[in-house]
Amino acid sequence: MLSELLDHVPQLCEYLPSSSLSALSGTSSALRQKVHDYVTKVSGSMTDQDIAVLVRGLPDTYPQLTSLQLTIRGPAAISKFAHARLALLENLDLSKSKLTGPAVRILSQGRWPKLKTLNLAINRIANDGVSHLRTTEWPLLLSINLSNNRFEGSAIRILLCCKWPALQTLCLSNNKLDYDWGELPVSTRWPQLRELVVSRCHLSHQAARALSKPMWSHLETLDLCVNNLHDSAVRELVQAPWPLLKALSLSGNHLQRQGISFLVTGEWPLMEQMYLKKDLAAPALGQLSKAKWP
Repeated sequence: MLSELLDHVPQLCEYLPSSSLSALSGTSSALRQKVHDYVTKVSGSMTDQDIAVLVRGLPDTYPQLTSLQLTIRGPAAISKFAHARLALLENLDLSKSKLTGPAVRILSQGRWPKLKTLNLAINRIANDGVSHLRTTEWPLLLSINLSNNRFEGSAIRILLCCKWPALQTLCLSNNKLDYDWGELPVSTRWPQLRELVVSRCHLSHQAARALSKPMWSHLETLDLCVNNLHDSAVRELVQAPWPLLKALSLSGNHLQRQGISFLVTGEWPLMEQMYLKKDLAAPALGQLSKAKWP
């Protein structure tokens, strides 16, 4: 199967000036989709050893490579990829790769100084894998997606130790982060964080109290959908100093009308969007009209 893919490299390069995959951005969307569909079909049938061989050749074949989406599973391929000389890599998608803690330990050794976005969603990473992320050196990382993994409560505390000074977006959806929020540090190493997505994370009152601390004051978007939040949690949230908050999602929680009355007291001057469950939308309109939002 690898030979079949390599046989088509000349055809692909016809549309890839400078032998760069990133050049696909200059082609028509139909052509990009055709190439993507073919490569996905072929690589999906490749063995771990085949992928290892392909990864090993990436730096020489595509020296200007900036974006890569790859399903990578076996230890041989993961090791080859982590040590590949992809100095210009900015966007990396390894979602749906069945990655676990040992795999993350290997990947954390990757030297990608220009990495800006990383997608590790829909894998099998537990807290041991999160611990390995603390050793990463990705100073330009802007966004990381860790949704649909196997994290538990202490994962959030471990993540806060990661040195990602440029981080703006963190997605942790669909992980069990229902405890250990009370032991968070008083500050974060992500001074640029603007979007936090923690929907479907089993969050309760304790998490709401932690999120109301000044360390989260620079958030612009906060997604708390489908958690275990009640009116008391909303009372904690409205105490948060969020001068930049523009969007707050609370749908799928256990809010009642009292929770809406608490929301009205929130002083969020830039608020533009708020999501509530449908049965609260109508009765909430009257109360929300009194809110201190423009």
